[in-house]
Amino acid sequence: MRKHIIACYLGVLLISCFPLWVFAAEILLDSYQGGLSPKWEKKSFKGETLYKVTQEGTLRCIKATSHSSASGLSYKINYDTKKYPILTWRWKVNHVLSNGNALKKEGDDYAARIYVVFPSILFWKTKAINYIWANKLPR
Repeated sequence: MRKHIIACYLGVLLISCFPLWVFAAEILLDSYQGGLSPKWEKKSFKGETLYKVTQEGTLRCIKATSHSSASGLSYKINYDTKKYPILTWRWKVNHVLSNGNALKKEGDDYAARIYVVFPSILFWKTKAINYIWANKLPR
C-alpha cells in the first residue's frame, strides 16, 4: 500500500513538473492535399513568385521560386493563443541572398520570412513578430 501511495505521489509530481503546453492541442493550417488551399492569399510587392505544392521525402510543402521578386502568401486564422501557444514550421532555403543584412534597412531582404500578426481593434495595439532566414546576424 505504501509503495502504491509513493508511486502516485511521484506520478503527480512528474505530471505537475511538465509544462502544460506539452499537452496543447494542434492546429494544422494546410495538409496541401490537392494543392494550395484557397485560404492562402498571394501578396505581390515586386514581381511574381511562383508557389507550388511539392513533396520533400515524406513531407508535402510549399515551394517558392523567386527571381528578383518580393511577394508572399498570407493565411488568416483566428485562434486562442492560450490554448495554442506554440507555432512550429520547417523551412529549407536553397539560395541564400548574399546582400541580405538584417542590421541595415537596405539589407532588409531575406530568402524566407514568416510574419505572425496579432491584430487589435485599436491599430496601435496590434502586435507582430517576424522570423527571418538571414545569413548575416551577430551571434
